[in-house]
Amino acid sequence: MTLKRLLFALAVATVGCNRAFSPGEALVGTWGGTGVSAALTETGGQISFVCADASLDAPLVPDSKGRISSTGVTSLVGGPARPLDYVPESHPGRFFGNVDGSTLRLTVVRTDIADAEPVGPYVLHKGELGDVYGCPVAAPH
Repeated sequence: MTLKRLLFALAVATVGCNRAFSPGEALVGTWGGTGVSAALTETGGQISFVCADASLDAPLVPDSKGRISSTGVTSLVGGPARPLDYVPESHPGRFFGNVDGSTLRLTVVRTDIADAEPVGPYVLHKGELGDVYGCPVAAPH
């Protein structure tokens, strides 16, 4: 094999190596970033935010342009001091954004309130755990 053919074969083999997704295939695995961590599966996934959690009803499947969208439930978990019988508020939501290589930009919006403000975008990276920590405690007045 000539050097030229070897270099061409290596170039072809590495095309798409930075791509963490294929259009039409669910995003899977661990994704994380500042204030967010996600465990995505072929059937949905779980996402943890600061002061909130979410469950996806369906997987995040990018289209040919990397756009993703799914529905699910968000739960506001409140501050660090909660009664033992605390049940978090749950709200339906829509999760949307795009994936480019191994970077996912994700925005969340509640769907049970007209004109709800979107939260995000959160920036997550494939294979990172994210740095989700508890809700901050309000300073006493």
